[in-house]
Amino acid sequence: MAQLTRSNLHRCLQRNQLSRLSAILPKEAGTEKKKFKDYPIGYLPIDTAEIHIAKEKYFLFVAIDRTSKYVYVEVYDNKRIETSKVFLENVIAHYPYQLDKILTDHGMEFTYELLLEEKRPKDKIHAFDALCQKHQIEHRLTLFRHPWTNGQVERMNRKIKEHTTYKFYYENSQQFKEHLYYYLLEYNFHTPLKGLKFKTPFEKIQDEYKTNPSIFKQNPDLLIVGLNR
Repeated sequence: MAQLTRSNLHRCLQRNQLSRLSAILPKEAGTEKKKFKDYPIGYLPIDTAEIHIAKEKYFLFVAIDRTSKYVYVEVYDNKRIETSKVFLENVIAHYPYQLDKILTDHGMEFTYELLLEEKRPKDKIHAFDALCQKHQIEHRLTLFRHPWTNGQVERMNRKIKEHTTYKFYYENSQQFKEHLYYYLLEYNFHTPLKGLKFKTPFEKIQDEYKTNPSIFKQNPDLLIVGLNR
């Protein structure tokens, strides 16, 4: 009888497709990887992120198209309802195509969903929802206490911080906004992304314009002049 060694045991397990624990252990419920659902351009996750500049608190309002990865950002000193409405108005005006869906969390700046019924303004729709309805945009909410369901924009928030406030000191908000402006130009127009088969977000938008021009409000080449015109 042949002596049992680690190597011949391993070959035996390989022949019987038992060399990996994942092949023989039962999978836990909910651990299976789910394919990321494909959406046409026009589905924007939106989120806010707190930052500190020269001991002052500010908020990033960030929108990213789920498909083209094109990002739009503004900086405010608050995240009140009126502020989120202004931001959404600017987002709608900036993107050259029709927005179809918007995904946010349950923050008060976006929805009254978490407010008790008796505390909601009577017969009054949230300003963010009203603007979505005006432009025929579906406003979706993340699962309650499941912030990772809006993970794409949260990762973008982290990436922005890693390239700005985590690395550099800014004497004032204007200095930060100028740096942010150039970072976004670099990201949107000059950074090939693996998820886009090494195209830039702007190149992805150009491709969509060629194949589906009917959803566009204007030629996307107008974006080349930069963000926050």
